[in-house]
Amino acid sequence: IVVSEILPEIIHVLPSIDRPVLPGMVIPLFFTGREVQDLIKRIMDSPSQNKVLGVSYPDKSRTRDSEEDIQLQKTGTLIKIFKALPIDENTVQVVGQGLHRFVQKEITSQSIPQIW
Repeated sequence: IVVSEILPEIIHVLPSIDRPVLPGMVIPLFFTGREVQDLIKRIMDSPSQNKVLGVSYPDKSRTRDSEEDIQLQKTGTLIKIFKALPIDENTVQVVGQGLHRFVQKEITSQSIPQIW
């Protein structure tokens, strides 16, 4: 895969709570929330062959008041989604492979999923 062909201009970024994701890793990730499930469904249903999503590790040095107030690191990893499986009405498991590191240039949406 040539990364420059699939790296989108805008990346939807989700927190990778349990562990960081690095390029080359094939990893199962679990995400919760109706908005997150809807986003992943839109990605998987899109006609594009590039089923990609950004993940970033939470910045634990910053305090937060709620799950919706998660501050992410300024870098993340673009992952190619191979499979997305709903676990229950609020949780989805995504199996993907880390493709490429990226750095935040601008945040256009602070809510989860963030849009960089």
